[in-house]
Order: sequence, then C-alpha cells, then structure tokens
Amino acid sequence: MGHYITPDGNYYNGEYVAEGSIEVTERPSPDHIWVDGGWVVNFPAQKAAELAAFRVKREAYLNRVAGIGFAARESGDVITAAATVAVRQALLDLPAHPAVTAATDIDSLKMAVIARYAAIVNSLPAEAKAAFKKVDQ
Repeated sequence: MGHYITPDGNYYNGEYVAEGSIEVTERPSPDHIWVDGGWVVNFPAQKAAELAAFRVKREAYLNRVAGIGFAARESGDVITAAATVAVRQALLDLPAHPAVTAATDIDSLKMAVIARYAAIVNSLPAEAKAAFKKVDQ
C-alpha cells in the first residue's frame, strides 16, 4: 500500500492512485503537512490546538481569580482586589503576549505560555497566590 499526496494537498494511503497524485513517504504524524516536496510540522495547527487547550484551562483560572477578588473586596483588602483585576486581564491577554506570539515551534510556545502564566500568578499577593495555585491541582 502506498502513500500519496493529491494535487490539492490531501494525503492518503492505499492501492488506488488518484489522477495527479504523487507517491510520498509515510506522513510522520497528523501534525505534518506536505510542503515543497517534504513533510513539515504544521505549527499553526499545533499552536491553535495548544491555545484552545489553554483557553479551556483559563476558565478555571478566571473563576479562581473572581473568587479571590470577591473575597478580597468583601474583607476590604484593596491591594488583593486590585491585583485580581490585573491578573484577570493578563490571563485574557496571554494568547496575544509577545513571547507567545513570537513562538516558532510547539516547545517554545509551551514554554512561553508556562512562563507567562507563572509571571501572572507570581504577581498576586502571597495569600492570594496560595489560593490561586490550588486550581492547578
């Protein structure tokens, strides 16, 4: 059974060879696309999937921040309350952060997201930081 690329870029394997298809080596992974005669990692697709996964986790983070902020306001802790507003915005802005947008491969993207997330959490006062970290467990 061979591996083929159709003229419009679709990969398939099988016995039948569609008109205009070229035989290629087996695709290394679903994350690869055929470009200029070879397999390359489809980083834009990987990046979209990674950021989509972060956005799902971010909902839990935002809920935690809202709880911390509410408790801080109720107790009169204006410093923590203000910090939670900044943290909320930083979490919303994380996908557009320069280090994240500058990533050129999946490993540098993951490291940029992790580093930015850590910086955001570390900007909280100590008591709020401890409560916020529980959401990662």
